[in-house]
Amino acid sequence: MSFIQKLKKELIEVLLVTAYFLICFGILILIKKLCLAQVEVQFYGISAALVGALVMSKVVIILDKTPLGKIYLRQALYKNVLFKSIIYTLVLTFVLFIENLIHNLLEGKVFLEAIRYILQHRDPNQFWLILIASFFSLLSYNVIIAIKDSMEKGALIKLFFDKKKHPNN
Repeated sequence: MSFIQKLKKELIEVLLVTAYFLICFGILILIKKLCLAQVEVQFYGISAALVGALVMSKVVIILDKTPLGKIYLRQALYKNVLFKSIIYTLVLTFVLFIENLIHNLLEGKVFLEAIRYILQHRDPNQFWLILIASFFSLLSYNVIIAIKDSMEKGALIKLFFDKKKHPNN
């Protein structure tokens, strides 16, 4: 495989994974916007959905290339998917914490002060919302990948996009 072909393959992978998580987070932002509209609160969060999708896809793509992402338990497929989703959610939580820590350090806080600031100023409801949404986004992603990997190459795409013949024809 040439460098250009490999680059094209990697770019398509990044775009597809990012698009998937952008749809997931976009739906959540839309739900939040609609809920807040009921109490006449304006909310603009598309940038949060985009940043969330970029961070999530970065974590997923990197983990998928590591031994942790390739781990295979000799168990039922649902256990592998659940295990991988939990691990990915924990890694994502750590990455988000580190990004937040770096942001606070760049603002001039010392290390322990930055950690204390993050823990004291974190809205617990927002934290749990992000954690739960991330877990279920990762779970659905891992289910799709597990199904795709269990089928012949291209079979999942054919299943969804090829025109089906009616059984009575």
